[in-house]
Amino acid sequence: MTYKYFLSGSPVSTYPPNTGWKNGFDSFLDADFYNSPNTYTIQEETVFGSGSLVDVDARITTAISNDTGMKLSDDFKQLLFKSDHTTGLGYKYYFDNNYWILTNVNVTKSITVTALARRCNNVLRWTDQNGIIYEEPCVIDYKIASPNNNTTDPITGEGTIHIFAQQNAKTNKIKENQRFLFGNSNNWMCYRVYGGGVKNYLNNSSIDNDTSTVMELVLGKNSVNEDTDDLVNGIADANKIVFSLVTSPSAIYGGIGDSFKLESVVTLNELIVSKDVLYSTSSSSVASVSGSGVVNILSTGSCVITSYLEDNSSVYDTVSVVSSDSIVESDIRITPSDRYILEGDTKNYTVSLYQNGVLQADTFSISLYDNNVPDSKYTLTQIDGNNFSIKNNEMFLDYPLILTVTSSGSVTKNLSIELKGAW
Repeated sequence: MTYKYFLSGSPVSTYPPNTGWKNGFDSFLDADFYNSPNTYTIQEETVFGSGSLVDVDARITTAISNDTGMKLSDDFKQLLFKSDHTTGLGYKYYFDNNYWILTNVNVTKSITVTALARRCNNVLRWTDQNGIIYEEPCVIDYKIASPNNNTTDPITGEGTIHIFAQQNAKTNKIKENQRFLFGNSNNWMCYRVYGGGVKNYLNNSSIDNDTSTVMELVLGKNSVNEDTDDLVNGIADANKIVFSLVTSPSAIYGGIGDSFKLESVVTLNELIVSKDVLYSTSSSSVASVSGSGVVNILSTGSCVITSYLEDNSSVYDTVSVVSSDSIVESDIRITPSDRYILEGDTKNYTVSLYQNGVLQADTFSISLYDNNVPDSKYTLTQIDGNNFSIKNNEMFLDYPLILTVTSSGSVTKNLSIELKGAW
């Protein structure tokens, strides 16, 4: 009979054999990680859903289909990380000038941390009820379902497409029947969320509605609506949500200690709505402004009070404040009072200066306040010292056209004009 024994003081392994083998393989993999010709520095989300990226090292290899064993297209990549690196389903990466999303992470079946990444071959773009624009990289699946009793779009009767995107704070805002444009400015295709939105059984997340990190949307074919869709930037239903803000009076003239109350009117698609408006001053030493729009003049000088929507600061108006010992109330009046031009139309404006309610003989110069609107979208023509015209060559919904009118006596006022579609 043969006896096995350990010398006194010899280490005894308490790990199962497979654990020791795994640890040994991980050590070998990590030691040889940077010797591989396919090791690259790519960018990974620092925190899931944050959009903030940080450099990380990974080995990028060809992806193989589990069903056929054949090589997948270049829209699929297998990522392999060092053994101490953690990642997860739905994480976004950026390399090869594209965003990629992890649709499968293999930690339990493999002794290494591997993940299947899919190239985000398109972008979801949409606006919420406040007109704020959102966009999220997404994957349009190659497979287009044939019409049948389960997947036929009830409006068009055509097949559906599947969209995969990260489920995060932005994509959770997607609503039932939301429409999206895909393609380019020369050829847009429209699809809408099929079923009852992201919580519907047709639009379940890939794991669980509450904790999943990848969202799958089933979209049915829909038609492009030139009256309500932004065909320049590829945003569906963009023209349905157009906010405007007008604050009066447009100018304040007073002395130290005077108070004035501002009134702001918010319209949505030209209908008055109730929205929270915030106020700020360009010089708190000249004039303060309260949350309810009360302006208090504190010293001589001038400043600008800005009013803007609480949840959309791109919608705003300005009020000029002038404080002096000898008060001359100047008011620049621009007619007509409507502040939009339909696509293809030309509108003439007349500018006049009133001081203490009396019409003055001042003439005006017209200048561009900012350059956010491309020059090709409009034509600005100054007819004479008190008249000018604007032609809407092509609608532009990202920003209004903002002009500055300046009197010969150096009194100024900004004019905001929306370049709308032809409707």
